This record gives sequence, C-alpha cells and structure tokens, in this order.
Amino acid sequence: MMKIALGMITKNSYRELGDVFRRVLLRAISEIPFDVAILCDDSDDDSTRTEFLNIMRSVHPSKIIIGRGGRTRAIARQKVVDYFLKETDCEWLFFLDDDALLNRGFFKEAKRYLEDDSVGLVWGLNYDATIERRTYLERLGINYEKYLIEQFWKRGGCHDVFLRREAIEDLRIPPILHVYEDYWILRHVMNKGYDIRIVKTGIVHMNPGRPISPSLLMYMAKLAKSLKIERASVKSFLKTCIGGLPLNIWTGVKAGMGLKRGFIRWKDKTLFRLFLLLTDHSRVDRLLKVMYSEDCSLSSRRIR
Repeated sequence: MMKIALGMITKNSYRELGDVFRRVLLRAISEIPFDVAILCDDSDDDSTRTEFLNIMRSVHPSKIIIGRGGRTRAIARQKVVDYFLKETDCEWLFFLDDDALLNRGFFKEAKRYLEDDSVGLVWGLNYDATIERRTYLERLGINYEKYLIEQFWKRGGCHDVFLRREAIEDLRIPPILHVYEDYWILRHVMNKGYDIRIVKTGIVHMNPGRPISPSLLMYMAKLAKSLKIERASVKSFLKTCIGGLPLNIWTGVKAGMGLKRGFIRWKDKTLFRLFLLLTDHSRVDRLLKVMYSEDCSLSSRRIR
C-alpha cells in the first residue's frame, strides 16, 4: 500500500473561510488515505493551526507536522516539500488548498495513476463553486473543462496535486514566486521526464473570488513575463479593455453575481494586461537567473 502525506499551506484560513476550511479538511480525510499531515501556516493568530490539529487528532490519528512562516507561497510550499522529504518515508505528497473541496470518488480515479511508475504528477480539475466563469466561457463558445485543462498546461496548479517523491527530491522553488510557484513545480517534474495525469473528478474551488490588489496584479505581470507564461500585447489589452467590459458585466448579471462583480472582474483583467505592457521584468529575470541558471520554458510533453 502506497504511503501518502497530505500537505497544506495556510494564512488566516479558518478566520477567513470558517466552515469551508473545516469541510475541506474533513472531505480530505474521507477521500485520501494519507499517513502524515503537514501544515505550513503563516497566520496572524493560532485559530487555523488549532482547527487543523483538532480535526486531525480527533478524526485521523496520523503523524502531524506543523511548520510556521512562509512569507510567499513558494517559501511555504518549499517548507512542506522539505518536511515531506526529511521527516517522512511517504511515496507521494498531496498538496491541497484550503478552499479546495475534493469531489467524491477523487482518490478512486487518481489511484490508478499513482500506481504507474512513469507518472510524477497527478492533478485534479478545479471546478468553480459559482457558474460565473463557465457562463463567461460559454458566451465565447469555449468548452469549460477543456479551458481548465489548457490553463493547467499553461501555468500548473497546486489546488489538488499529487507529487512523487523522486520527482521533487531536488526541487527548489524560487522564494520570489508568491504566484506561479505551481508552474515551476509542473515544469520541474516534466523536465525530469515524468508523465502527467489529470483526474476529471477534480475539486470544487469554494472561494475563487478572493480580491487581487493592483500591486499583486503588477507583480503577477512581471513574473508571468519573466517565466514566459504571458506575452505583452497591445491587441490583447485593447480586446480586454474595450470588448471585455460588456461581456464581463453580462456574465456577472447572468451568473447572479451582479454588476459590481462583473466590473471588478473586468478591471482586474484589464489592469493585468496593462501591467504586462508597462512593467519592466528585467529585475525578476536577473533574480531567477542568479538563483537558478536554467531556461524558464516548459518541455513539450503531452498531458493526458
């Protein structure tokens, strides 16, 4: 029987998500037969750690490892990886986000991929709890599930991902990656020659609408340009800025989210495209090259 470690990174999760966080933990316990639970928490108080410990101790008497800190997501994920490698003998690390509710049957589908020695990463589709994005894509004539898979291929995903020990034993995530650390992990596993598999059962992303500040959007744009995830384009900016407003407003209303939500969605997309055009990512390039002297492009292996 394969041994699995559950890994989570959190910041004020219980305070902000409340019962959602509890449901995520309880569903994980019922779906994934993990032997070790690893948490790296950077919360302002003890409520998230306390809730995590209480649930794990009362329902699943596994080994529990608690780490503190994690100024960026990259640092927090690396800490969990290091705990996994140094303090467990588990074959697989399963990262689960604090708002990712596993659908029933997730592990049943994933198990056959985990037993394949050629596979180094197994990821589950991240369905939205609201119909907003599905409605938006349908209006554009885009298949929802196909879009989710293409986005994963483009930038990775750590909402719900199994990582084989041998595939990440030399993983070093650049600490500056507060976003796109999932891209770095995917690229690392693929460049080592492992196959990728996708679990269609997936998860429900319970809180997809967390606010994004302009400063974070600018940071995301710099990283996206440096990692070659996105390209600056005047055409894309104008398309998003001019054509995107009525479409996002329509989607917000159609999905029952309201005018305000549609406007915020349009504003965030427009600012991101603007920052792609205007921001200088050379400093990010230099930092990445100093820390890791390797190309930032993904190898062209096929995801199934």
